[in-house]
Amino acid sequence: MQWKLKAKIQNIVSYLPKAASYNVYYWIQRHFGGLRRVNPSKVLMCGIETWKRIKSQDRSPSGKVFFEVGTGRIPLVPLAYWLMGAEGTISIDLNPYLKALLSKLAEKSKNRP
Repeated sequence: MQWKLKAKIQNIVSYLPKAASYNVYYWIQRHFGGLRRVNPSKVLMCGIETWKRIKSQDRSPSGKVFFEVGTGRIPLVPLAYWLMGAEGTISIDLNPYLKALLSKLAEKSKNRP
């Protein structure tokens, strides 16, 4: 999609009431954008890299609680931390983008070969 067209669409969606704009933007992302196919590999690798950096500072992230700002639509980084032994993650986001469907897709994708 050309960036000018994308910008126009985003501007139009921004004029909608908040609840409607979140739903419309989500629908657009699921059908035309980056949420068509959820591939968690890159984001999970970011979580793994952060974990490694903490360990390289002679700290143990195992059993700790993390605080994530800007969770987005799919909580993949908290999932990565949990898989590596974190106690949990407190996630916050300015916008209510998190969707149960995408969380379930992320959970299922961790079981793929």
